Amino acid sequence: MKPAALFLPILLAACASTSPDTATPDLRDAQAAACTAATASHIARPASVITTAYAGGTATGLAIFTLQDDARIHTCEVDADLTIHAIRHPQE
Repeated sequence: MKPAALFLPILLAACASTSPDTATPDLRDAQAAACTAATASHIARPASVITTAYAGGTATGLAIFTLQDDARIHTCEVDADLTIHAIRHPQE
């Protein structure tokens, strides 16, 4: 057996534990709120006009949310510490 093969199960277990798909409902709600607030600030509109939905996660453990205000769609990437990593602009 190759030495690197011995570490594969450990690496896979570490990735699984940080997956955004394993987040608790409370964390997911907090992440959604963080993305909603950041997007509202970004577009200079109240959070109440934004709808937010979980869209999945990245390979690096970030949660991705899709946000919509009127006809515009944004995406937001946020980590478990509620740090916003990206807000993507809608395609025009």
